[in-house]
Amino acid sequence: MARTPKQDPRFFRQLILKKAAAMLHEQGIHGLSMRKLAQSLNASTMVLYTYFQNKQGLLNALYLDGFEQLRLELERVPVDPDPIVHVMELGRAYRRAVLANADVYELMMSRSLHGFSLPEESIKQSGASFRVLEEAVAACIGAGMVRDQDPKPVAQMLWGTIHGLISLQLAGHFVDDAAAEARFELTLETLKQGLLNP
Repeated sequence: MARTPKQDPRFFRQLILKKAAAMLHEQGIHGLSMRKLAQSLNASTMVLYTYFQNKQGLLNALYLDGFEQLRLELERVPVDPDPIVHVMELGRAYRRAVLANADVYELMMSRSLHGFSLPEESIKQSGASFRVLEEAVAACIGAGMVRDQDPKPVAQMLWGTIHGLISLQLAGHFVDDAAAEARFELTLETLKQGLLNP
C-alpha cells in the first residue's frame, strides 16, 4: 500500500522532489507546474502547497536538495592516505554526481534560469558541499604537498575548472562520453601537477 502524506510526510516530500526532478528532466523548467506535478502524484495541488508555498519554493527545495545530495556523494569518497589522491577522487565523484543529475545541476549552478530566483540564505546553505573540497585541499597544504596558502581560493579554482569542463560536456562540446572523460582525466592530472610543490 502506498504511503500517504499523513502517514509519512517526510517520505512524501522526497517523492514530490523526485517527481519534480523527473519532470524538470523531461519538460524543462517551463514544463514543471504544480498542477501537473500534483496529477503525476495522484494528489491535489493543495497537498503540494502544504509542502511548498509555490513553484519558486519547489524550485528552491530542488536546489537545496541537489546540493545536499552532492555533499553526501562527496562525503562518501574514502579519505585516501595521500591527500592529493583524495582531492582527485572528489573531482571524479563530483563529475559522476553531476552527470547522474544533470537537469537539477543546471538549476543548482545557474542564476539566470528564467522564472527562478534564489534566496540569499539558500546560496549560503549550498556552500556545505564546497567545504568538503576546501577541507581536502587544506589537508594537502597541511601535509606540505601544496604550497602553504589559503585553501579556499585553491578549492574555488579546482571547482571552477571542473565545473567548466563538465558544463562543456553537458552542452555537447565533445565528440562522445569517452572523449569527455579523457579530457576530464587530463585536466585532473594537469591540476594535480600544478598544485604539487616542486
